Amino acid sequence: MRSIVVGGGKVGYYLARELKRAGHEVTLIERDEAHARRVAEKLDIEVILGDSAHPHTLADARADEADVLAAVTGLDEENLLVCQIAKLKFGIKKVIARVNNPENEKIFKLLGLDEAVSSTSIIASLIEREIGFSRLKSLLRLEEVGMELIEVELEPNSPLAGKTIEALSKHLPKASIVATVLRDGQAILPRGDTKLEPSDTLLLLAKPEAKGKLEDAFGEKAR
Repeated sequence: MRSIVVGGGKVGYYLARELKRAGHEVTLIERDEAHARRVAEKLDIEVILGDSAHPHTLADARADEADVLAAVTGLDEENLLVCQIAKLKFGIKKVIARVNNPENEKIFKLLGLDEAVSSTSIIASLIEREIGFSRLKSLLRLEEVGMELIEVELEPNSPLAGKTIEALSKHLPKASIVATVLRDGQAILPRGDTKLEPSDTLLLLAKPEAKGKLEDAFGEKAR
């Protein structure tokens, strides 16, 4: 697979290195000569010195032959512009942009980028999931339908144990549904009369605005 990485800073350097290790044919574009030289010497890949926002620079990088382009500079506006040029002018099927300001993530996706990756959002999500500010763990965001896949693990002494899905659903917000119950390594498709047991793990589909009420349903107010 032929890949183009735009930006030779730390993110671009390590991304190019990992892609090469994975067997990709990698070309990196960098406007700073010192960065460009460092990457070329350490990684032994093709490095194009120039402004990636100019189509002729992408042409020099043979963008018309690329399978994927990742723009990972420190400037959101540059990453967006490069990805749009790559997709519209050179027909690259997969374009990925680094989003430095998470507030721009939605804008990037609305403008047609295949992937807009915000390291800030990823880290915040990992902190929320692993450190446990919340009982709810957001596993996946389904942007197309405006839903999230949320995991809730019942404690061994949970007062919800023994209740049926029908009884639980009366306390859940309308914009949510219990999709699966995980018990002893098995997935159970819940019915109204399915009873919850201590240490069950529930997978729910919910709209983001329903998370507050879900906290109430599974938190201290459920006791």
